Amino acid sequence: MKDSTLYDIAFSGFGQFYEAYTQVFEASLNSFKPAKPKEKGADETLPAETFSPFNGRLFLFGYPENFNSTNPTKGAYEEVAEFRGVRQDCSIRFDVSPAKGLTLEKVFEQKKGLIRGGSAGKATVGGQPALTLTGAATKDVSRRMYFVV
Repeated sequence: MKDSTLYDIAFSGFGQFYEAYTQVFEASLNSFKPAKPKEKGADETLPAETFSPFNGRLFLFGYPENFNSTNPTKGAYEEVAEFRGVRQDCSIRFDVSPAKGLTLEKVFEQKKGLIRGGSAGKATVGGQPALTLTGAATKDVSRRMYFVV
């Protein structure tokens, strides 16, 4: 059959040890959950609706379960984290560096050249005010940067 899966679960123990481990066997059996069938028509390359936690040194973040953490080079930043989607053409990146006493607006002014022709906007991140810069990395590739102090 192409649409079925057989699960064969067996427990064994020598002599009196089988009875001694009955509770362990029952707990294991009760905790078993078969895999859920794939939904027809669901695009597995889209971000998952469930999230996994990332606990960095300087921030916490929830990312889609089907994204993978990468190891970007740290460079001049205090902390760097990057997560990529299944297709590897969608990513979330954090570059954390000291603000050195600068205001959000000053940091934004220094960094706004990172996206030529980008449009500025306002947002909140983790309840903190943020400024955004939205533009195109290349043709047909959009990106948005969030700046938070």
